[in-house]
Amino acid sequence: MEKNLTIIDKDYLQWVKDLALRYRQSQIKAAVKVNTEKLLYNWQLGHDIVEMHVEDRWGEKVITQLSKDLQQVLPGVEGLSRSNIYYCKKFYLLYSQRDKIVPQVVGRLDTQEISPQLGEQMPVNIFAIPWGHHKLLIDKFKNAPYKALFYVRKTIENGWSCAQLGNHWLPNYKSLKMK
Repeated sequence: MEKNLTIIDKDYLQWVKDLALRYRQSQIKAAVKVNTEKLLYNWQLGHDIVEMHVEDRWGEKVITQLSKDLQQVLPGVEGLSRSNIYYCKKFYLLYSQRDKIVPQVVGRLDTQEISPQLGEQMPVNIFAIPWGHHKLLIDKFKNAPYKALFYVRKTIENGWSCAQLGNHWLPNYKSLKMK
């Protein structure tokens, strides 16, 4: 018979707590890294669609076909629906406009910081928030990158969930102090 080991030593109990905390922190870091890589993929897919003029080149139904082909080649992979591929295109179109606001892009794509206004003090890393947040911002501010970037920055600063972000729309934009 196996006997359960119960250690009540304070140092041991603290060590267990520390190990659990480190494990949770590593999970969060891994999730952030995975999110960044997925966003980079979405950015690059959007870039390809726009810069290769795929709809002009292969017709307006190419995105639907692309979705089907990718799902066939990558079975079980999420994010390859027709609507999500269109979001990738919109993601690229929205944030690629940043250069029209302030052309300040340095380094690799996954570490770029985007500054939405000349007076802006805190650069914004668009790869620091989840895809669901971006989809909300794309729907709300598809032609207003400076507003989308404002909410990206606010989401990063405040740690807003997708629902919280949805509750902080345009009425607050005008009243919040731009740093």
